[in-house]
Amino acid sequence: LAVVLFSLRARARQADAVMKELSAGNLKARLQITKMDEVGQTMFSFNKMADEIEHLIEHLRKTENARKDLLRELAHDLRTPVASLKSLIETVSMRADQLPKEKLRDLLELAMKEAEYFEGLVDDLLFLGRVGEPKYKTKVENFDLADLVSLEVDSASTRYPEIEVTLQSSADVLEYDGDPSLIKRLVRNSIENAASFARAKVMFYLEVEKDVIVMRVSDDGPGFDATSLASFGQRKYSRAMTEVGGTKRISIGLGSVIMKSITDAHRGDLIAANRLSPSGDVLGAEVTMRLPRA
Repeated sequence: LAVVLFSLRARARQADAVMKELSAGNLKARLQITKMDEVGQTMFSFNKMADEIEHLIEHLRKTENARKDLLRELAHDLRTPVASLKSLIETVSMRADQLPKEKLRDLLELAMKEAEYFEGLVDDLLFLGRVGEPKYKTKVENFDLADLVSLEVDSASTRYPEIEVTLQSSADVLEYDGDPSLIKRLVRNSIENAASFARAKVMFYLEVEKDVIVMRVSDDGPGFDATSLASFGQRKYSRAMTEVGGTKRISIGLGSVIMKSITDAHRGDLIAANRLSPSGDVLGAEVTMRLPRA
């Protein structure tokens, strides 16, 4: 009995020391388990709970740091497009009576495109905030991925009449269990990213490799530079001038971050690369999305 009491006191002292370490901020402090009796099993459960708490706090810390980085970058990066929109509105307001109707219409259309860009940016930020929450769960339902991709390609052909957007699919019907709204956003973002830099063509490929669905989007643009390849899908917000539908604007680079968040939510992979000719010349960019079916 004395031996048992001595062992229990020793474990109690150890537990008290670990609790003090955790309270002081050492989230890696754990109980040392010497044997798996009833007390040992309780200590094991405590360590498991401590692991989960450490993971949650680390996730919250990374999310908060990413949020701070994002706000800091946005405050700097959005000055140019905000100034552009302000200038457009001021021009229309002060010179509306003097401008030809065609010029006035062009300015209003440009202002509308900038407003739509900001609306999309806010939507992207809200989305990233949602998926970054620890309690966020992906909705899962069965749907026809081939049909979804086909509709998005047709929609892109209408939105980008100057770009030839084509689809090559290995199946007319392709059932997939996932979040259809997120997958739709993944497909649309991939096509929009490609169309932003394509010279004339965007190609979307949909195929199945064993138990993995593979979607590849390629374009005939200038391809990725080394910095873009290294940071593709990462929360490194940088300014880049892009042109969509004849409109030049500053892009914050959230598209690939959103794509990475969606593929991660579906236990998939996102890979960016350049298409090369046999002689090594860059033929364009290619983004591959791999989604496990099971």
